[in-house]
Amino acid sequence: MKNFIQRKLDRIKEPDSPVNFLMLRFNSIRTKLIFSFLAIGLISILVTNWFSYLNARDSIRQESFKHMATLRSARATHIESYFKQIKHELAVVSQNSLTVDAQKNFSAAFQTLNTAPAGIDEFSRHSVEQYYLKLLDSAHHGLIPSTAAGLLLHLRYIVKNPFPAGRKHEWDGPGGGGYFEMHRRYQPYFRRIMDEFGYSDLHLVDNANGVIVYSADKELDFAQSTRTDYIKDTLFARLIESLSDSTPGTVRFVDFYEYDPSTGKPVMFAGAPVFSG
Repeated sequence: MKNFIQRKLDRIKEPDSPVNFLMLRFNSIRTKLIFSFLAIGLISILVTNWFSYLNARDSIRQESFKHMATLRSARATHIESYFKQIKHELAVVSQNSLTVDAQKNFSAAFQTLNTAPAGIDEFSRHSVEQYYLKLLDSAHHGLIPSTAAGLLLHLRYIVKNPFPAGRKHEWDGPGGGGYFEMHRRYQPYFRRIMDEFGYSDLHLVDNANGVIVYSADKELDFAQSTRTDYIKDTLFARLIESLSDSTPGTVRFVDFYEYDPSTGKPVMFAGAPVFSG
């Protein structure tokens, strides 16, 4: 009987697993509900935070755009003011009596050098050519002066200048009459303009032939013609041409571009006509 009862009891005990299993399933549903509520809460928080992030991002972006617009406007105003300042400076300098006198005197003195019977001796010509052959590659040999005046002026003011490139305007030049006397007279005046206004160079160009008869800092375009020499196809030459029929006080600009006589560095030009009266 015991065995039977035992078996019966055993058989009655057998369903314990499903009961426990049901309990476990109940516990599983409750857990899922808890996780579901948590998930809903998290989703709400995430959604809220996401919208907060979007709103913050849009606000930051709008503020950034406003800031950029303000900077752009300020820079545009600054650039416009800068160009107006240059225009005013150049208009005043071009009509100054010293500038007018210098233009006339340098143009005349340059022509005298070109037509002088003595010209330049072979040794001096060779010195200039060798100086530039070491400095320039074959593509830029067109910058080597070919006229008597160009060779002589490059010899005196560039090859024999005691100051390095970029500082050659600090020298008033050698002694002598004619062009050399004019140079010692006017160089301090143009150097002061360069230093005061921050120009890297200052040219005087003869409108009759497009020749740069004077250069304050003596770069490689000194004594070149904007009509017939190496620089004839540059934006600088076009600027000179555009000023040939302009009126007093006119100032025109050429934006930054790589200019070979300035060793290929980007430069900007501003030009104005000089009237002798």
